[in-house]
Amino acid sequence: MSECSVREADLAEMPAIVALVRSAFAESATWGSPSSALGETEGFWRSGIVERRFGVLVCEASTEIAGVVRHCAEPDGWWGFARLAVAPSYRRRGVATCLLAGLEKRAAMSGAAGIRCTARAEEGAGAQLYAAIGFSPAGTFDVVRDAVRIPVVRWEKAFGGGAPA
Repeated sequence: MSECSVREADLAEMPAIVALVRSAFAESATWGSPSSALGETEGFWRSGIVERRFGVLVCEASTEIAGVVRHCAEPDGWWGFARLAVAPSYRRRGVATCLLAGLEKRAAMSGAAGIRCTARAEEGAGAQLYAAIGFSPAGTFDVVRDAVRIPVVRWEKAFGGGAPA
């Protein structure tokens, strides 16, 4: 994408956001344990924003949402993010990079120490993206859901003082 517009989501956009997340995570239905993103409802996303448990950034392309990422400030001074999702028709066009740049800028301006996420170890495209834009693996562990062990990697990008460009 030549132009990227990142902004906070509006509550009225929850139907489109949930549909985009489900579409983006649909391939996980073939994994040993599908992503829990597939079960999240509009009510979950709406209440998270209203109750200030998390925020949601969207990347717009023309008049539609091309990608989303959920974020929150963590008690240790970092910002965490989850559900980085790009509509299948917008993949490999810089949407995820644009969303993370917008998130990084907001987190740094708030005084955060950095941004981080936890992703399935099997997500090769995510690992390539994170490494390419300056994240480092900061540890591995297992999550157990529905009696299935899921290896995950924690990815972190610390801020070295000052807001990112």
